[in-house]
Amino acid sequence: MSEHVPSTWTMEKLEAAFGGRWGMWLSDSGRWWAARRSALSSAELSAGCVPFLRGDGPSQLAERIQAQEEMAGQANGYIA
Repeated sequence: MSEHVPSTWTMEKLEAAFGGRWGMWLSDSGRWWAARRSALSSAELSAGCVPFLRGDGPSQLAERIQAQEEMAGQANGYIA
């Protein structure tokens, strides 16, 4: 399957993989996007967390979300 082909199944799988904390969609330009479903704390913002992410495909987006999850965990005192 192409990384740029819209796939509801792929998006649902990614959303589930990250505990439903991110909503995802594919833009008209073929970019994959994710948005946090909850507000960021001041500690998370200070750590560099962002509310929206963009990727060229689902794999890249998953990598970026994972990095954000780790960053948020560290900002909240969790060991990655």
